[in-house]
Amino acid sequence: MPQVRYKIYSLSASALMAYAQGGAESGYAFTLNAKPTEKCKVLSSLHEKQDCALLFQTMCVMHGNNY
Repeated sequence: MPQVRYKIYSLSASALMAYAQGGAESGYAFTLNAKPTEKCKVLSSLHEKQDCALLFQTMCVMHGNNY
């Protein structure tokens, strides 16, 4: 069984926009926690991916090259 270091989920853009709070000068802000994020997941797509180079590079920048 391959080791899964992280999970990448597909999110519905229209469901995500339902949580957008617009401000005149600041654009949009999203306040999402675990429950609303679960509602935005696309259930028909494959949820777990074994590797993602872009996410790995982002995590290395955030947590250092020893990630």
